[in-house]
Amino acid sequence: PRGGNVVTTINPRLQRVAYNQMRNGCNGGCRGAVVAIAPNTGKILAMVSTPSYDPNKLASHDQSVRETAWSSWNDPNGSEPMLNRAINQLYPPGSTFKVVTTSAALGAGVVGANDTVSCPGVASVDGRTIPNEDEFALGQVSMGTAFARSCNTTQAMLSSGLTDTALRDTAAQLGIGTEMTIPGLDAYTGEVPVAEQGPARVEASIGQGTVTASPFGLALMSASVAAGGNLVLPTFFQGEPATVPNPPAPLDPAVASTIQDYMRQVVTSGTGTGAGGIPDLRGKTGTAETGMGDPHGWFTGYAGDLAFAVLMQEADSSKPAVSMAANFLSQAPY
Repeated sequence: PRGGNVVTTINPRLQRVAYNQMRNGCNGGCRGAVVAIAPNTGKILAMVSTPSYDPNKLASHDQSVRETAWSSWNDPNGSEPMLNRAINQLYPPGSTFKVVTTSAALGAGVVGANDTVSCPGVASVDGRTIPNEDEFALGQVSMGTAFARSCNTTQAMLSSGLTDTALRDTAAQLGIGTEMTIPGLDAYTGEVPVAEQGPARVEASIGQGTVTASPFGLALMSASVAAGGNLVLPTFFQGEPATVPNPPAPLDPAVASTIQDYMRQVVTSGTGTGAGGIPDLRGKTGTAETGMGDPHGWFTGYAGDLAFAVLMQEADSSKPAVSMAANFLSQAPY
């Protein structure tokens, strides 16, 4: 008998817009990824990794290289035609992970939604010295302002009041590191190890150290925030949502609402103002040090029923990712 049709949730228009943005940007092509998810349904609407597959580039390599290309091969000329950055590669998330750290701190009562916090240019916490970008200092500000302006030092100080498992457990509530099976898709969301008090936890609090995430994982995080703190079950085959064997408890709705407000401030008065022309956009920027080359740039968030994550590898800042996201959303029917 004939096999049945398999229908994916990918929206062809959104996929084309995302691909064209990444292909035509960065002076002829970007290294990075765009993922878009509908928070209300979990449908994966777009999933782009660039440079994309080019069989002509791969054909010149020997058989042994081709056999390992799917998971780990890097083209020495930089074309990397088989590297799926959207779902199979993990990167330090940088300051986008402050969504998790702040959620954990709010949930544990380490900080209140309307509290005043300190944002010095440099802070030494639990054996680790953390600077803000260019060591900017804001002094005493609201928690929302510290989040919107992406104060590393504030997040580092909050981490001292968390338990060893707080970052891991809160990340799982939002989809990062959560064990799940997605029919038709072999995707990784990220890894957030248990962090004992000390330098490792301080680094983790700002999305560095051993914390990693994929663009898919960060899009899922933003979708779950948009869904009021309820873990969104992603769907790639129509009608077949992901299954989670041990689903985490939802994030406290009050915490989710506060994070939504903070993410709005990022766009209206913080590090994401470059996308301020997108109505009702909420987001979080990130610049992630890798120890090799320029830092990666991130922007993740949601507008209407469209959550997204943009990764721009070695962009040196989050600004190119913010610009790319704004261009994408300006053409997206969300």
